Amino acid sequence: MWGEEGLYLGRDGQELWSVPSVKSSAVKFGKTLCRECNNARSQPFDEAYDKYAKYVWEHARSLSRAKQIDWADVYGPDWQESVRDLGKYFIKATGCWMADGGFSPPAVFVQFLEGGPLVDAAVMPMRQQSATLAYRAMRLGGELDFDRGIGFLDGKAWLNSERTDLAGFDQISYISDICVRVAWHDQGGPGPVFWDTRVPPLTVMPAMFSQRVLAMRIGIRSLRERMVGILRRRDTAGAERGQSDRE
Repeated sequence: MWGEEGLYLGRDGQELWSVPSVKSSAVKFGKTLCRECNNARSQPFDEAYDKYAKYVWEHARSLSRAKQIDWADVYGPDWQESVRDLGKYFIKATGCWMADGGFSPPAVFVQFLEGGPLVDAAVMPMRQQSATLAYRAMRLGGELDFDRGIGFLDGKAWLNSERTDLAGFDQISYISDICVRVAWHDQGGPGPVFWDTRVPPLTVMPAMFSQRVLAMRIGIRSLRERMVGILRRRDTAGAERGQSDRE
């Protein structure tokens, strides 16, 4: 999360702590890719992701109520290749998570990154309702750009019967409240992928009751702070007018 003072990292069960920059080793994978793959070969994937991230941040307000995303709005009329590169970015990142945990990514990932079809996996966009509700609640305190959150929600992994290799992996990444879920299961067969259509749906991940209560509390606090600010400005303006009258 980006705060007014810089970049912060949060992990489950730990306090937030400051990170010096986005190049810090704390927010980077280990040496999971060779230099050529990390730089030259996967550069188009990274560029497609950067453009996607910029679009999500700049359109966070409208996307927080959206039921779909139009790739032509993100990449223009020739969206097909860029969207496929975006898919390759998420598959590359998922493979890096696996490798960082000590497991070899599945061969079907390599096949897709080299230009083939993706099988045994589903890759689709979603919207995180809990983050949407929190964003709307914070906006009650005044204007707010929802352009600071990025990360991964809890992932799940399954091992094979010998407990030597992965048999499945399911993880959700997010920018603001827009998510992408990558779900891979060995021999699972083809699944839906977002690059096969220009306007894929944004499936809503419903907020839990506790998250709704938290959003309500945030909204009450935001309204209170907004009212306090209005009263302070009114008092300051009144004092300044009184001083001007005396002069």
